[in-house]
Amino acid sequence: MASRETISTFYHNLKETLTKHEMTDKPHLIYNIDEKGVTVYHKPPFIVAGADYCHSSVTSGKGQTITIIGCGNAAGQDVPPFYIFPGQRMKSDLLNGAAPGSNGTVS
Repeated sequence: MASRETISTFYHNLKETLTKHEMTDKPHLIYNIDEKGVTVYHKPPFIVAGADYCHSSVTSGKGQTITIIGCGNAAGQDVPPFYIFPGQRMKSDLLNGAAPGSNGTVS
């Protein structure tokens, strides 16, 4: 946990910066952006088979990582998320079910 002095210094510096750049009453101009990597693991489908059937599965423990970038401002407005999928070609169905305005690419 941060000390009272550290917190006080932070808010003092924040006020100085906002005043210097004339942004004390412009929260719509103050943005924060963050990214999060989400790992998706392979899940083979459930298959009903005989007792002598041995199915193959992915056992490496490594999944594919999808990066999600989110952004919003101090006024509470957000920018639709941006997704970065593994692969070589962007397929439109990768964004099925995403928030309105979402966009993405592959890397």
